Amino acid sequence: MTNVPRELPKKTAKDVVYAIIKGALGELPGGSMSGELLALVISPPLAKRTTEFMESVARDMADIQNKVEQLQPDKLANNELFITATVQATQIAIRNHQSEKLEALRNSVLNTAMLTESRDDMVQTFLAYVDTLTVSHIKVLDYFYDPKIWGTEHNVNWPDWSSGGVLAPLRQAMPEIDEDFAKQIIRDLQTRGLLADFTTGATLTDSGMFASRTTSMGNDFLLFIKKPVVR
Repeated sequence: MTNVPRELPKKTAKDVVYAIIKGALGELPGGSMSGELLALVISPPLAKRTTEFMESVARDMADIQNKVEQLQPDKLANNELFITATVQATQIAIRNHQSEKLEALRNSVLNTAMLTESRDDMVQTFLAYVDTLTVSHIKVLDYFYDPKIWGTEHNVNWPDWSSGGVLAPLRQAMPEIDEDFAKQIIRDLQTRGLLADFTTGATLTDSGMFASRTTSMGNDFLLFIKKPVVR
């Protein structure tokens, strides 16, 4: 006689993440297209990106689900904002290959799941920012949260400045970003309310050159895309 299990296995947070992404995305773009080129060239990479992102989100969630009440499977399955954010983040991930953006998207999903109050507009806005901003935008915003700390964490050797503008230490920290692009990034971040208004050409004291220039919204966005600290 075949042994029948007395109870079905319980769902885990990982199971919920898989079900949400698979059910909401359905077939990948190009899966039903008849073009041989699309079928052979486009569909496999998209499938690979979806699988990798889905597994990375599930893995990160499984690591901390026992420590966070909001990550219990029954709560996740009924969290409409989490479901929406997971689908949106996955769709953005399919269109990206840079590890920094993919990490930001994974962290966004985790932080959305951990919210204790509904913040629909904030989540939708911040996910849109991850989608439209470049990796350089995100790096510059992170830098302006605290330039001195950023420099220490990234082993930047600062010259002995007595005065200057905000671009001098920024260019020292990120020489790969030329001055014109740096100015454009700053304008973009200011337009979105993530950086305070300031003039890049103003001459400042040493302390002014390294002052924090992120807004409260900018600080919230940085927390949203960073991996949550769970103890």
